[in-house]
Amino acid sequence: MLVDNDKQIEHLRERIAQAYEILATNEQAVLYASSAEELDNYEARLLSTRMRIKEWSEELADLVKQNQPLAEPTLPETAEEDTQYETAGTAFNLRDLAKTGLLPNLADNDLPELPEFIFPEDDTAPAPAISSETKPSPVEMEAPEVNESLQELQDMSSLTALDEHTFGNVDGAEVLTDFGMDPPLSDEEITPNPTETKHNIRILTEHLEQQPTRKSAETVRMGKVTAYLNRAQMYIRLTDYSSAFSDLNRAIDVMPERSNGYLERAKLYFQLKDYRRALDDLNKTIELDANIAEAFYKRGRCYFILKEYRKAVEDYTRTIELSPKDVYSYNNRSKAYLYLNDDKNAIADASKAIELNPNDPYSYNNRGKAYFYLEDYRNAMTDLTRAIELAPHEAYGYNNRGRAFFYLNDYHNAIRDLTHSIDIVSDDADTFANRGMAYLNIGNHQSAIADFTQAIKLQPRNIYAYFNRARCYMDMGEYSKALEDLSFVIESNPHNVQAYYYRAHASFKLKEYWDTVVDMNFVIQSSSPNAPNLSDNLLMRGTAYYNLQDYEHALGDFTRVIELDPIDSNAYYRRARTSFYLKDYSRALQDFNKAITLNPNDVYAYNNRAKTSFMLEEFISAITDATTAIELRPDDPFGYNNRGYMYLQNQDYPTALADFNRALRLNPKDPEVLSNRAMVLQRLNKLEDSVSDLTNALEIDPNNYDLILRRARIYMQLKQFDNAHLDLNKVIKLKPKEAELYSLRGSAYYKPQDMVRALSDFNKALELNPNDPDTLYNRGVCYFRLSSFQEAVKDLSQSLALKIINSAAYKYRGKAFLSLENYRASITDLTRALELEPQDSEIVISRGIAYLHNGDYDSAIADFDQAVKEYANDPQIYFNRSKAYASVFELGKALQDIDKAIELEPNSLPALMAKAQICIQLGRFSEAVQVYSQVLKLDPENADVYEGRALCYEKLRDKKSAQRDVALAKKFRKGK
Repeated sequence: MLVDNDKQIEHLRERIAQAYEILATNEQAVLYASSAEELDNYEARLLSTRMRIKEWSEELADLVKQNQPLAEPTLPETAEEDTQYETAGTAFNLRDLAKTGLLPNLADNDLPELPEFIFPEDDTAPAPAISSETKPSPVEMEAPEVNESLQELQDMSSLTALDEHTFGNVDGAEVLTDFGMDPPLSDEEITPNPTETKHNIRILTEHLEQQPTRKSAETVRMGKVTAYLNRAQMYIRLTDYSSAFSDLNRAIDVMPERSNGYLERAKLYFQLKDYRRALDDLNKTIELDANIAEAFYKRGRCYFILKEYRKAVEDYTRTIELSPKDVYSYNNRSKAYLYLNDDKNAIADASKAIELNPNDPYSYNNRGKAYFYLEDYRNAMTDLTRAIELAPHEAYGYNNRGRAFFYLNDYHNAIRDLTHSIDIVSDDADTFANRGMAYLNIGNHQSAIADFTQAIKLQPRNIYAYFNRARCYMDMGEYSKALEDLSFVIESNPHNVQAYYYRAHASFKLKEYWDTVVDMNFVIQSSSPNAPNLSDNLLMRGTAYYNLQDYEHALGDFTRVIELDPIDSNAYYRRARTSFYLKDYSRALQDFNKAITLNPNDVYAYNNRAKTSFMLEEFISAITDATTAIELRPDDPFGYNNRGYMYLQNQDYPTALADFNRALRLNPKDPEVLSNRAMVLQRLNKLEDSVSDLTNALEIDPNNYDLILRRARIYMQLKQFDNAHLDLNKVIKLKPKEAELYSLRGSAYYKPQDMVRALSDFNKALELNPNDPDTLYNRGVCYFRLSSFQEAVKDLSQSLALKIINSAAYKYRGKAFLSLENYRASITDLTRALELEPQDSEIVISRGIAYLHNGDYDSAIADFDQAVKEYANDPQIYFNRSKAYASVFELGKALQDIDKAIELEPNSLPALMAKAQICIQLGRFSEAVQVYSQVLKLDPENADVYEGRALCYEKLRDKKSAQRDVALAKKFRKGK
């Protein structure tokens, strides 16, 4: 990088470059001089140009020495080298990983805890993934934290290596200076004036077109070769590579036995990154002349780029044999040795380079890296610091020392050096990624994410940056973003075990348990030495299976963990819970016993063993364990909630209420405890208080299906049907395919007699579940209320076919048959209903009416006698029994019952008319006239009443009154 006198240095470089072009032109002109005078003139020009070049070069050397001139910094061999690790799924050298000892930085609990199991009423509740900073849900039993053993996870959790591919192209470096070991004034750095270059090309072209007059054929051929080679160099400076290749090919065609044409063409192939063709030409060059150091040097570079490091070492060795003081060959061979893991020879070559040039920063840089690989950190830091002192304005020294600080866990100094590197070279992706890792290790996630994002921006397929950005997102709880980055890593490298491992964790946090199982399958099946601990993986996969309610597979995984580690209390604990859900309570109890033996202070094991004992009806043991859990953690609301639930199930409601109250004092906003207390209050018939608790719970968890449904049911008990409708509308929105909900809402509409809406909901419920006997019964009753008796009989019959014992279905079908005048069928159904519900007087009344209409008057009277005991003030019973007595000619009893009916309902027209008929049968015509007259007060235009009274008048020989009533009867009958 140019400093202090940079403008003057650059100016001298340009002048020297132009002088070389003039020199090449004059050398060619000498071959074509047409006279001695012209020849002398060109030779004088040659001498003058050479002198100027020497003078300017010395001046340039002085200026560069003053400014600490540097050979090109250590660069990747090619742009391809920058990405050579991407396809392998890592952005760094695996040798570095073995040195780091770094572990993936997930939280301790990244194998989330199992969901706490609850009693059957709530056993569908999902299992939360519990963080180490979150208290367990009082309704769910949190497991002890899992000790993540991730010491083998080293393939992506450290920095990119102290390696060439991470340095980027430092300012002023051309890709040909692959190791930064070429002389500072390589051809690639010279950028002469394009106009001058084009002018010189024209001069060379003119000379090539002339015919030489004074030279031998051999001299002419050599002159042409020189001209073609010089003109090719000029074309290269103008990036006219096609013309350059044409001239190089011509030079080879003119003198195929000479090596220089092949060498120059190889250099152009190298510049264009066509290394295989460059190798072909270099091989030909060496075949023609085995003593050209540059050919071996260039071929060594090709082999290095193609990762054939041993061949590179051989060629650099041959270069050194031909040029023993060539610093660049020692340095490049040192780097090749680094790639061959031959750190001692790397140090020897770097030391030799330092001996030859004590002020060469690259030699210190290479030796510092080799020392680092040998874990000689003191010498490594000394050399890297010396490299920075010699090249304070170059990025690579800060970059490498920054990474060395990182491996020494000195993250703040690492950040400082990497920041210096970025200030100098701001477009190197790996430097940003490495600084991001340092930020990650000091917990500065925002800065780490910013650096990883910038690395991705600079190198869109940098999976190292994607992976570690995902780690940041994991630490910050942004699991969806982590999942997206990890999926990109896996897409880029489908065999990256660690990416699958972390993605499994992210999926678990997002409750995507099947995705967790799929990714963890890959991790478990992998034979990678970097795979996480097998027990931890099995524990996580088992937990995912558990949350998917695939208890058999969960049981298998937890059993394998126990086989691998027989004293893993957590594995026993989880297997116990799995056995609990499989209703194998005895086995669950055994495993809880083992877990408690291994960890006597495990609160969650006591709580779960308490529930297991409760299921085994060992109530005293259950309460003892629950109390022990409370004693171990008296400020944990879960213990009180757990014990309260047991008291609730044992119907000890006051004690249960006391425990739930304690739990809520510790955590007033726990929806599960509020839900449980609401249940107790409901059992104590404190329905308003129960609704209040459910409402408070729903403020915390507004979309909790079970809580909304329970509140709707209580609203129905309270006959608050509008509120019930609102809650049922919500749960139907949450589960629109749940037939039971429509049936329940239909019942809510039925209760306030909104039969049309009730019928619509019952229809929807049966559309979703055509064979639900309860809904068929409900719709049958609804049809009955709507007087659709045939439809009622059909639904009730189907309900009875699906559900044998249902007294209400027999009752309503019997009443429907009664309305359809199918009295025998009615009597049969009502008799069956009475067998099931012998105290239901309504059934007795209906059957009495059926007996009455079927002519079985004695049975009718018997049923009415039974009914009147319970319903002594029901006028209909007396009315119907009166009809039965009249039918068997017990007119006195009939009159007595009809009088009682009229007494209870004085304005009942049917009862008054029936009494009039009984009086006529008894010959009490005057009394009958009085009854008819009473009826006419209520219905003055009733023709039948006039006719009846007329008959009575005739019997009383009151013809005038009889004629008057007959006339009135005709009048009103005609009017109708």
